[in-house]
Amino acid sequence: MRHRFFVSFLLGCLFCCRANDTIAQQQPYQHIALTNYSLPQGLPSTLVYYLYQDSKGFIWIATDRGVSRFDGRQFQNFTSAEGLESNEVFRIAEDRYHRIFFYCDNYRVCYYENGRINRLASRDKILWPPTASMCFNRYNELCVIYGLRPIIYRFPELNVKPHNMRDTANTVYGANNEAVTLTGRDDKMIRETLAADSFPASPNYIKPYRLEVKGKYVLLICKKWVQVYYSTASGLKPLHRYDIEGEVNAVNLIGGNKFCVSTFKKGLYVFDFEKHTRVNYLNGSITTHALTDSEGNLWMGTFDKGLYLGVNPGVQLLDASSGLANDHILRLAVLNNRLFAGHILTGVSIIQATGPQTYAIDTLNLKQGRSDFNRITSFLPVKNKFMVIGTDNGIWKLDASKTSSPAWPRLMYTLGPVKDIIEHNDTVSYINHNAIRVISDWNKMFGWYFVEGLRPTSFALYRNYKLVGTMYGLYRVDYHKGNDNSTRTRLFEKDGVRAVRSLAVNGARYAIATEDNGLFIFDGSELQHINTPTLPSSDVRRVVWTDANTLWACTSSGAVMLRFRADGALQKHLTFNTSLGLPSDNVADIAKTNGHYFLATDQGIAVVPENLEPSKLSPILIAESKKENDQYHFGEAIKLQYYAISYKSLGTVSFRYRLKGVDTNWTASTSGEKEFIRLSPGSYQLEVVAIDRFNHYSPPIITRFAVLPAWYQYVWLQALAALAMLFLLFVLVRRYYLSVIRLQRQDFEREMALQAERQRISTEVHDDLGASISGIKLQTELLTHKAADKDVQLEIAAIYEAITDISTQVRLIIWSLDMENDDVSSLIIFIRNQAKKLFAHKNIRLEEQITDESSGLVLRGELRRQVFLFVKEAFNNIIKHANADEVNLQISVIKRTFTITIRDNGQGFEVAAARSAANTGLRNMRSRAAGLKATFKISSDSKGTTIVLKVPL
Repeated sequence: MRHRFFVSFLLGCLFCCRANDTIAQQQPYQHIALTNYSLPQGLPSTLVYYLYQDSKGFIWIATDRGVSRFDGRQFQNFTSAEGLESNEVFRIAEDRYHRIFFYCDNYRVCYYENGRINRLASRDKILWPPTASMCFNRYNELCVIYGLRPIIYRFPELNVKPHNMRDTANTVYGANNEAVTLTGRDDKMIRETLAADSFPASPNYIKPYRLEVKGKYVLLICKKWVQVYYSTASGLKPLHRYDIEGEVNAVNLIGGNKFCVSTFKKGLYVFDFEKHTRVNYLNGSITTHALTDSEGNLWMGTFDKGLYLGVNPGVQLLDASSGLANDHILRLAVLNNRLFAGHILTGVSIIQATGPQTYAIDTLNLKQGRSDFNRITSFLPVKNKFMVIGTDNGIWKLDASKTSSPAWPRLMYTLGPVKDIIEHNDTVSYINHNAIRVISDWNKMFGWYFVEGLRPTSFALYRNYKLVGTMYGLYRVDYHKGNDNSTRTRLFEKDGVRAVRSLAVNGARYAIATEDNGLFIFDGSELQHINTPTLPSSDVRRVVWTDANTLWACTSSGAVMLRFRADGALQKHLTFNTSLGLPSDNVADIAKTNGHYFLATDQGIAVVPENLEPSKLSPILIAESKKENDQYHFGEAIKLQYYAISYKSLGTVSFRYRLKGVDTNWTASTSGEKEFIRLSPGSYQLEVVAIDRFNHYSPPIITRFAVLPAWYQYVWLQALAALAMLFLLFVLVRRYYLSVIRLQRQDFEREMALQAERQRISTEVHDDLGASISGIKLQTELLTHKAADKDVQLEIAAIYEAITDISTQVRLIIWSLDMENDDVSSLIIFIRNQAKKLFAHKNIRLEEQITDESSGLVLRGELRRQVFLFVKEAFNNIIKHANADEVNLQISVIKRTFTITIRDNGQGFEVAAARSAANTGLRNMRSRAAGLKATFKISSDSKGTTIVLKVPL
């Protein structure tokens, strides 16, 4: 198995290396803050063979269990199940078409393109050792860097650019399209160099050297050294040879004048071949490969610990492994170029630079009676000789005048917790939980000034008066001679200065750190307020002036360096956190010495060069489309994937989205996947930006996509459906109207037949029955004159009256059946005539008021008959019961309402009593009004009765 061969090769390198103690002593070991990625973070294996950053910015990791693509937040793993030739991948390279190629342990190559792994059609094996390098030249040929000349492969899938093959005979290629043609003199010089170190240029398969091109440099890489040449027009110029402990695995350039060497035994070396210096990282670890990405971050692959990321290799880390008392540092101070670091458990570390990036560290333990709460709370350098140290249990005086720090005399002066210490006029003052105490000559207590109930946190001297920071605000304390009393004045209460954590005086200015409102700077006349977003947090734990115009603010989210102009205006601010190489964001204190800033954290001290500037690179935003034509059907879920490359942000990136022309506001999200469900058909433009931890915005990306309508949403189909609906509606309406017309015709024919029948019945009744009744009436009248007996005359008169009534009813029937009487005007005339006949016969005076606006309105026979019978009933009631001598008849036809009002001047009656009694006349009138759907009203009093009937026409 290739895996067993490779492991054996690594182990063999561990034992065959040649030691060089002189070199080991000359080079410093650089300890930096590293982020480890291994199995828990999603890496498929702890064995990393190779690292590569593609043109988009992704980091590719080759392991023995597949290959991974890393975007700074998550690993996307590919194995043989996704198409890899084998799970064990040794080398990675990108061709000119941005395809990522993998060399696997089965001697075959496959490549990644458009989200999937593809295999080559050719099944030929590519034979080279796993320590060789792989790249593509400017013709897109696959070059295996091994020995003194590359091995060239031209597969059909590579789409090799045609060229003269003779040009490649003596050419060495690099991964960034570099090409150096070796002359005969160059070839001779290289072979002589190899022969001088017992490396014969044999044609054997195993060659323990290779020739690589990195920019303008050509590197001859052997087992125990690297020779650097500079490429000129006349040939190669030898520069330097670098001996290395441990076997060389890979060499990569870092910038224009540095390269790094990963080894199998001594970690990672970084060489500066202009300054002739080198630094060692991960000493003692088996590093397999290294990479410097586009942000300047250092990536290191290991044999058994996964992947390491150093976001800022220029920031050194001092911690317990470097010699500190422990990793948790609370306070820093500088005395005589020595850095004092105060820890928890009253440990003190004394740090002194012994050379570039090297430090000598001594530790002291201040033994105290109490051990439950022992912290270093403050440092005060005095007279360039003494270091006064405040702890939770008292004050220590340390004589730092001697050379050896462990031999420094130390004296504990007083007991009790110390919050802060200041020096003034040869006296030392410190503040504890309830008082300010002044010490003179370290032999006696000079004075006590009580500040009970304020919970002091910090202490400072400003213009001959003392400032006391407390959890309840900032106070000015003035002493009174002759007693221990003092006056306290609250400062800047209305300006938001509340819980004070720290004070720092710088000449005429002093800074105030608060727990919840950022920091304030007072210059004697004006108060300046600085808060988020300039600061990473509103909780500022400590403020420190490192020079006249530079103020540091320490928070739990990092430290901020604020630089001011001479007039006090803020010039710029720089944030330092884990994204800049700090081991922790929890920064407790700052000190400056020997051109470096020292930042105290709970995981060690970060040593930051004074000229270090945070990265100003914007995150790289990448869109990966899951559809080739970016077209989706209506109802289909639209999923768009975006990646934000910002490795310094350590995964802390966010996204903002908006549909142009649709959304008025941005939508913020921590996810790079944007999903839309049931967007209306149309063309859309999605605008996306990424924001890194430094609040840098990426250039926006606009993704254009279209939502195709469903089959039923196409305009032509909708128009056709509309036409079909209109046609169907036309057919239905036509059928409806035809049926209506047919029914109307039937009704009309039926009505005409009914009218004809009515006319026939009316004529026959008039001609036959009417004539017979008239004859009977005439004969009855003649019998009345012939009869001599009065009783007979009375009986004949009763018969005559009955016949007269029958004749009247027959005339009413004939009148109601006659079609010529269907208009309202005929009804009005008929009612008037009948009223005149009735009331004239009974000697009752009739008054009429007629308003006729009927203009041809029709009232059919039966309805006319019911109206007349209602009126006749009213007339009969007046004649029979009212005892009236005057009747007023009002008839009006206005706005299709037929109104009849009948009023008499009779004796009246109780309407309520008549309704409750079985009054047949009123019951008939109400029944006829209901049948007519008319409104019937009746009112009566001693002056007469009024009846109103309103019939809708």
